Amino acid sequence: MRPAGHPLLLPPSSSLPALRSLDRVTEEELTAALGNLYALYCPLPPSFAFHQSSGPERGGRKSPCGASAATTTGTSTPIVVDSGYVSGNEDEDGDRDYGDACHIGGAATDSLRADPFERGFAERWLTGFIARSEELTCFGTEEARDRAVERASCVLLSFFASTAAEERHAEETAQIVREFSFELILSPAFDAASIMAAAAAAAATTSPAAVSDEGAKGNADAPTTAADIKVRLNDGLAGASNDDHTDVGLQSWGASIVFSELLCAAPERFLGHILPTRHTAETDEAAVLPGSNPKSNPRIVELGAGTGLVSLVLAAALPRLGVPRPSVIATDYHPAVLANLRANITANFPTSCSSSLHPAALVIDVCALDWSAPSPGPPLDEAPADVLVATDVVYAPEHAAWLRDCAARLLAPTGVFWLVATVRPNGKFAGISDTVRAAFAAVEEKDRPVGGHRLVILDEEWIEKRRGVGRGDESGYRLFRIGWA
Repeated sequence: MRPAGHPLLLPPSSSLPALRSLDRVTEEELTAALGNLYALYCPLPPSFAFHQSSGPERGGRKSPCGASAATTTGTSTPIVVDSGYVSGNEDEDGDRDYGDACHIGGAATDSLRADPFERGFAERWLTGFIARSEELTCFGTEEARDRAVERASCVLLSFFASTAAEERHAEETAQIVREFSFELILSPAFDAASIMAAAAAAAATTSPAAVSDEGAKGNADAPTTAADIKVRLNDGLAGASNDDHTDVGLQSWGASIVFSELLCAAPERFLGHILPTRHTAETDEAAVLPGSNPKSNPRIVELGAGTGLVSLVLAAALPRLGVPRPSVIATDYHPAVLANLRANITANFPTSCSSSLHPAALVIDVCALDWSAPSPGPPLDEAPADVLVATDVVYAPEHAAWLRDCAARLLAPTGVFWLVATVRPNGKFAGISDTVRAAFAAVEEKDRPVGGHRLVILDEEWIEKRRGVGRGDESGYRLFRIGWA
């Protein structure tokens, strides 16, 4: 038995009278036809009662389903029409089979409402009815004609409103593919020959077609001065679920873009302590920069990697800086973010090297990491990090303290932690960037590791917001260089 409150609705293609025969349709039949469309495409709130009609239709013929709806005026508007007329795509004097239509209700109603053919049929019929309404003589009064046209217009307008809402929903939930390009500046302080050799060795593992960037600008006999770093990201809009605020890593935030730009513009500033340097002609010894501790496979860990932009930039840039096989580990917490992160890595460094964006067939490790209770497993526990990076990851007062304690477990004694905090002067995140200073100043003496060292902010720099980068609530960024002292 059909539950009360769910009217039986007929498909427009089998219930609407033919437009060419409207002059032979009664006012009651037109009202019923429009009532059926209105109930189908503009469903009433549950508080409106629907009931079945037990009486026969006008002319003594009983409606196949006999459903009617109570309207706001208190009158009963039949929903199902037995007009005796066929729709425009049927024989004018043909009879319709209502056997299946009488069973449309519940979930089937939702399916009927979403049917594009029925919706298109109803849209064409409503347009034709409104155009012919002034010529129809079935209406007893002008008020009745106006009411019918108004109801038809409401249903017709609902189609366009629904389409706009669906388009907005599609835009809001769409996955956006974004492409970034950064110019990597190769400082003369680094050995151009070793950089070219490392890049050539890395490129040997892939096909020539795998290199989609222009590579080093200039020729092999001249010092390399710049290279293009290209990254392609699946950048889903964050916050698709209103109940889950932890999926913010589904989109690339302004801080990660700004930091990637700064990193490529001055790699020796951010990575100088792990990069190989130029050999002097006189001694054939490395002219090591202050604080430099070059390694063949330095370890870089990104905290709160999100879409992985910074990790991907690092993995692409380091081979061009003389480090052919860096160890890059991208970490995050939310499962959806980690899944998207892995997909982005595969897109930029696929196992099938023929379509790789970069000359090195690198694999960036991805792992989950909970800052509030860090228990690093492989690969994080295999060696300390020479470089830690985190961009726009502080969204609550406790986050900065969690980051500090997590970094203390991961960072090597000579390592550097680069942290970018986004400044949002208004809204619920106002003042959150200030918690970074407070967290690193709050380490008590008893919490210092053996040797008396602790993580401290070594430098702080204000970075202006870039035009066209980041969200409207961002005013700029605080760049922190953090290390052991």
